Amino acid sequence: MAINRTTAIALLALSLSMLASRAPADIRLPRLVGDGMVLQRDAPLMLWGWADPGERIAIRFVDQKRQVTAHADGSWSIALAPLPAGGPYTMQLRGERSITLTNVLIAMSGWPPVNRTWSFRCSRRMALVV
Repeated sequence: MAINRTTAIALLALSLSMLASRAPADIRLPRLVGDGMVLQRDAPLMLWGWADPGERIAIRFVDQKRQVTAHADGSWSIALAPLPAGGPYTMQLRGERSITLTNVLIAMSGWPPVNRTWSFRCSRRMALVV
């Protein structure tokens, strides 16, 4: 029995999609976690994201090494110990794949609050109020 060309292409596409679905997923982080982020000093550092369910993620930051396992829905979170102001530091997250975040600073919060965008438009409005 001969397989026609359309059936062969469909079987090949199905096989490739099954292989791709078994490939390890990247560790994913929320948008506010990334290169150049500023974290609050002297407070627990909360970090969270997503990975494959059951995937172990190792985190290295300053002198801390921690591990966490992703939940059944793929979410994970961990609290790192408080750190004094300093930086720039590098944060490494390793699972099936890895992420390296650079230029991470630990600083005092103030005005404007850290990890929030302070746009030119906001500055102009504040100048009008003052």
